[in-house]
Amino acid sequence: MTLKERIQEHEGLRLHPYLDTAHIWTIGYGRNLLAKGISLEEADLMLDNDIEMATAQYDNLPEIVRWRCNNVRRDVIIEMLFQLGLVGTLKFRRMFAAVEKGDFKAAAFEMTDSLWFRQTPRRCQEMSDRMFYG
Repeated sequence: MTLKERIQEHEGLRLHPYLDTAHIWTIGYGRNLLAKGISLEEADLMLDNDIEMATAQYDNLPEIVRWRCNNVRRDVIIEMLFQLGLVGTLKFRRMFAAVEKGDFKAAAFEMTDSLWFRQTPRRCQEMSDRMFYG
C-alpha cells in the first residue's frame, strides 16, 4: 500500500467541511482548513469547476431565454447561477419572463427589486446594468 493510500484509508474522505475530533474545520482527506486553507491553484480549480457547473445549468434553461441573451446577458445569468445557485436564480420568475419577451429594462429592474440586491447591492447593480445594456 502506498503512503497516499494509507493516508486515504486512515483519514477517510469528507467532501463537505466538518469539525474533526479537535473541533477544527476539516475537509477532504483531513485538510485542516484553519491551518492550511487552500492554495491559489486549488481555489482556481474550484472556481473553474463551479463556473462549468453554472454554465451547464444555463444550458438547461428554456431555449427562448438562451436565444434572447447575447454573451453579456448570458454571463450575467451564469454569474447569478454561480452566486445564488439554480434554486435561487429560478426564483427570479419575473426577470426570466422579461428576458423571454426581450424586455431587458424590465429584467434589469427585477434583478434590483430583490433581497439579493439588498444583500449585495454593488454586485447586483453592476450585473443589472449589464443585463440592461447587454
